[in-house]
Amino acid sequence: MLAGQLVALADPPAGYYDTAQGKSDAAMSAPRMTAAEPAAIISQLINPAKLATLRVRGANPRVQKCVYWLSTARAANQDPTKILETALARAGYANAPAARLTRDALLRNLDIATKLGCLDADGLAEMRHGKAPTIHKGPYRGDQLSVDHIIPRAVCTELDNVIANLELMPLRMNESKNAKVGERQLSLAKKFRAAGLLTPADWKKSKSPPCDLPAKTHRIRVVSLRSRSNRHRNPGVKIRRFVNQPPLNSPVEEIISGIKSKSSSCAGPVARRFATGFG
Repeated sequence: MLAGQLVALADPPAGYYDTAQGKSDAAMSAPRMTAAEPAAIISQLINPAKLATLRVRGANPRVQKCVYWLSTARAANQDPTKILETALARAGYANAPAARLTRDALLRNLDIATKLGCLDADGLAEMRHGKAPTIHKGPYRGDQLSVDHIIPRAVCTELDNVIANLELMPLRMNESKNAKVGERQLSLAKKFRAAGLLTPADWKKSKSPPCDLPAKTHRIRVVSLRSRSNRHRNPGVKIRRFVNQPPLNSPVEEIISGIKSKSSSCAGPVARRFATGFG
């Protein structure tokens, strides 16, 4: 009985928010919101037993709803981190690493939605029902904020509805992605295995290398042409060297922070640098 009531709360009844007066859903909810309400609702949305029964990409709308409730709680001066910790405990996340990965993923999604300007009245109204809001800030302004699988579903279907593997991303960026596994995916897969969210058998079903193998170092290849004085001796000869670089960040975080992931110039007038390898 209680579970049914909590699921119903995921879509608040008509009249719960007075959006006709131009106030945001989160702002209208603040006077009536208690800490127990969003925690109870989110616990149902991220319940592992329920997630395991969902259809393909069935958890995607739940991520949108979770971000809506976290934003609503934050507008009511509640700490989203504490809300999530309560929700995870109620949902039965006894495994501390799995709970931490899930909490961090949802907090990251809240941050992404906030910085891309998706949490206005219209955006919250969409996310409240599990739909994609419109982006109002950044180079993808006007695009929809979709849900992406960090480790692609084509690579590992067992992570399809794992909340920790889902991240908000502009739709155009999402559609342009491929199913390659890079440094970030391999690093996250190891964490999933340690947390019990991914078994070796699950990973070996994919076409990618097993996650228990050491990840290849992401490398930046520096190509420098020989000086003009030596070109006549060995025309076209290039000097190549490799330098290590830390694993790539989330592509959405790079957009938010203004980091350019494309080619950047190296020291020297005849040098150039470009990324190679995974990513």
